[in-house]
Amino acid sequence: MARLYAYKCIQAEERKLQEQFENLPINGRKTTRQTIKRIKELKLDASYRLAQKCNVMVSWHKMSIQGQRVVLGEASIILPDCTIVGFEKLKEIELNYKGIASSYLNCMNRE
Repeated sequence: MARLYAYKCIQAEERKLQEQFENLPINGRKTTRQTIKRIKELKLDASYRLAQKCNVMVSWHKMSIQGQRVVLGEASIILPDCTIVGFEKLKEIELNYKGIASSYLNCMNRE
């Protein structure tokens, strides 16, 4: 069975969000309140789906509207142990998990 990586799920969810944003009438500062509200709802829905699927909380707190598009910015990820990490750190943790776990066990055996 293949391992489910949270960083891959986050990438896929960001792509889905961008596709949904392309269908909205975005016009810089003249974007309507309803459209801005819809953008925030889509972002919250994506965050909820990721929390259910991968057991991590994701926030795009630096989201902005730039011209005709929405820029999500860097994702902040809260892990189950309440550690806040960035996307690259999460990817590093997941890809090196076996190495981290084995080095931790080696340290515990030394004590």
